[in-house]
Amino acid sequence: MSRPFPQRDRRHSGRRSGRAAALGLLALLLAASCSTGSQTGGSASPPVPAPPLPGPAARLLQPRPDQVANGHVAEIERRSSSSRRDGGSSAAVPVPDAGGGKVEASVEAFSPDGPVGGYARLLLRPDLGSTIRVEVVAQRPAVPGPATLAGLRQTLAEVTGKRVTVSDPMIIAGDGSGASAWTTARIRQLAPGPSSVGGPVTVRLAFLGGRFVDDDNALGVAVNASTAAVFTERARAAAGLFGDPGRLELAVATHELGHLLGLVDLVLDTGREDPEHPGHSPNRGSVMFWAVESSLVGTLLGGGPPTAFDAADRADLARIAQSSSPPTR
Repeated sequence: MSRPFPQRDRRHSGRRSGRAAALGLLALLLAASCSTGSQTGGSASPPVPAPPLPGPAARLLQPRPDQVANGHVAEIERRSSSSRRDGGSSAAVPVPDAGGGKVEASVEAFSPDGPVGGYARLLLRPDLGSTIRVEVVAQRPAVPGPATLAGLRQTLAEVTGKRVTVSDPMIIAGDGSGASAWTTARIRQLAPGPSSVGGPVTVRLAFLGGRFVDDDNALGVAVNASTAAVFTERARAAAGLFGDPGRLELAVATHELGHLLGLVDLVLDTGREDPEHPGHSPNRGSVMFWAVESSLVGTLLGGGPPTAFDAADRADLARIAQSSSPPTR
């Protein structure tokens, strides 16, 4: 609703009219002076500062519009790194490319809330850091077994060639009951803090009870560059057909780590991803086969789920470790 201006005091109206005329003349003289200055190379007015970017908490409260569930991997638009606005610092740092030259890589490309695969080079390239830290959070009774954590550490160390530490599970709120519903936004709130170029790279794996709202069959999901989840209760139920819940738990967790590492075709554009399940391998012998993170795994993989990357996966990881280009999606 508009507010009326306060009524003017009539006793001062004449004096105010004269003052207004004088001010108007002064404004015209100033305008002419500014116009002359601009034509002769005078300095321009300072730019108005851009509004600040929203803070990390604001970014984590809702999914980015370019990340929607597709299979169980957040779909990432194909776009150049210069158009990314993930909320990280925009400072550029020199990063050696595979040929020994240098390219400018924006630190914002390594935002923990960036796209799935956004940490792939940070995790795989030896010149961008020598240590990986896997932070494990879990609800009771969804805590992963020691064999799962040991298997994850071993696999990650093998494919990255880096020192890998896996934390003991940190218990988070919730009893892990099947009634708990997890959204992409809620899982993204579990993301770790940012990792710096050259320092330890931190990713976070959450072992949760309940289900994933966007896909009731999902046993796991990767939600951004740094964070993935395993729905432990669902995985244990699906493992009943195999009689080995620990193996399926490890398979799903390794699968989600594979997405954080940029598999399949999240960083490279090889064309080998399953066209019906983007971001996944068509090979049933690969841990990146789409059914590994689905409750249909028992039906489609009667012999038990694979727990390792296949030769094509490892070749892709080696190429990512030598690349300097951003994710292709």
